Amino acid sequence: MSAEHEQRLERIEGKLDKLAEVITELARIEERMVHEQESRQRMWKSIEALTMRVAVVEKSTAGNSFITRHIERFVWAVIVAGVGLGFYLLRGAF
Repeated sequence: MSAEHEQRLERIEGKLDKLAEVITELARIEERMVHEQESRQRMWKSIEALTMRVAVVEKSTAGNSFITRHIERFVWAVIVAGVGLGFYLLRGAF
């Protein structure tokens, strides 16, 4: 073989080596992308589950607020009636 053919083959080998490196790097990048996509899917599932839990808590809280509000009003009415009854009973003492 002539020197010219050997140089040409060396250049081709060099280019093939670079191509192999690039393909290896692309495989690594693709693997990272797949991992990131799986991670993102897990996060979305977690977010969806949390959203469902928040919706349940909001419904429960709305119901509890209604009940609590009425119980609080009833307790205040009992307290006011008790204080009024106390003053009514004490008015005869003075």
